[in-house]
Amino acid sequence: MPTCRCACARACRHPRPCRLISTSPLDDKIRSSILSWYHISGWGEKMPPLRLDHVTLSSGCMDDTIAFYGDILALRPGHRPPLEANGVKVPGAWLYADGGDYPILHIIDRAPEKGPTGAFNHFAFRGTGLLAFLDHLRSRAVEFKAAPVADTADTQVHFFDPNGVKIEMIFAERVDPALLS
Repeated sequence: MPTCRCACARACRHPRPCRLISTSPLDDKIRSSILSWYHISGWGEKMPPLRLDHVTLSSGCMDDTIAFYGDILALRPGHRPPLEANGVKVPGAWLYADGGDYPILHIIDRAPEKGPTGAFNHFAFRGTGLLAFLDHLRSRAVEFKAAPVADTADTQVHFFDPNGVKIEMIFAERVDPALLS
């Protein structure tokens, strides 16, 4: 097998040089790492499409958290197998979207800890019905910030759950900015 024509210099079947363009030594390290992962995994040059499977939150206020996500995003508790970590039962809940066949929000029944995921900023869902959703937040006295996303047809809405986790809803809709406050 001939050596790859891309910068990874491995024996593979890339039909053309990789599109990972280097502009600095750091870019070279990142590119090399990505290409190594693609080759090891058998994906070649391109990773297959991904989708967000779920988000896991720790909560010291389970009832409030489940009620919030049920009321604001219509997520409902569903099947959750008994889970253990190091022989200790891990209480919690899995929340499903209406008609969904897998849980998109896992909630662990314990107070959030300071630690390596402290840099977590937010998670986002894509929705429809921007103005109705804003009215829904207003009717529940949920503070939010809504704004159009530059150079797109999208509008984003940010708000917080009872645990202080930021949530973003993205809508492929543009409306008069006066309606967003």
